[in-house]
Amino acid sequence: MIINIENIEKMKEDLCNILDITQKVLKDTILSFADECIDGIMYHEDRFIELAEEFVKNNQKIHINEIYVCHLTRHIGEPQELLPLKELLTGKNKFTHFLKKNGVTFSKKISYISMSYKGKEIDIKDLYDKDTCENEHVRLAGRLGCGGEADYCVNGYTFAIEPEGSMDDYYTYLMQGPELLQDLDNFFLTNMCQKYKKESQYYVSIFKVHLDDVIFDGRNSFNVRDDKEIKYLVLCFMFLLDYYRDSKTLLFNQIVRLDDFQSVKVSRNILME
Repeated sequence: MIINIENIEKMKEDLCNILDITQKVLKDTILSFADECIDGIMYHEDRFIELAEEFVKNNQKIHINEIYVCHLTRHIGEPQELLPLKELLTGKNKFTHFLKKNGVTFSKKISYISMSYKGKEIDIKDLYDKDTCENEHVRLAGRLGCGGEADYCVNGYTFAIEPEGSMDDYYTYLMQGPELLQDLDNFFLTNMCQKYKKESQYYVSIFKVHLDDVIFDGRNSFNVRDDKEIKYLVLCFMFLLDYYRDSKTLLFNQIVRLDDFQSVKVSRNILME
């Protein structure tokens, strides 16, 4: 079974089927757990997670093998596949064609991605001096693999409900253009983002992935399949808690990621602009 992440009513129905409970029990349980976590003016989220985990373990009747993830992306043409950064930057596609028109090319090296501008290779190691370089330049070098900090992965939000409110400022930030393109503009003092925005459209791309392939950062103990399943269902509880409290602009929505070299097929695109 797979949980709907685009429609709140269908999401609640799916959760109730998995846990074999009614929607009233689901709501009452989540809100009662939240009440137990309040101590004066303090709210203990770890306690909520413990209570939700215990409830899931005791009530889950149907297992989930796959989940949907939503990825924010600005593309030239509707995306059919999401590529990890190394494959995206060094392959032939609409994005690298755009970069090449603006003088930027990339090529694969053993441990990093080489970058050239107007035919001249840039030594990205010079960008990685955290004491002398701008933060954006350090981040750019890190994304390209300098310092062993490569971040090539495809990632996305756990839920696609109320994207403008549940994805914080990141939703608005990426509307301007890919993060990497913004870093390139800061480094080369160009206006590629502005050009790219005129040629592209902004999407929430929904993709389906096996739960075994999902990486929950910050909780490295969740490597076993059963633990990941519980973790994901607890995330659903946390999202619904904010929904039940009418926190439409502060909905909990965790980012998850895949392996640095895994690409995924897009199941559905939602055009946002």
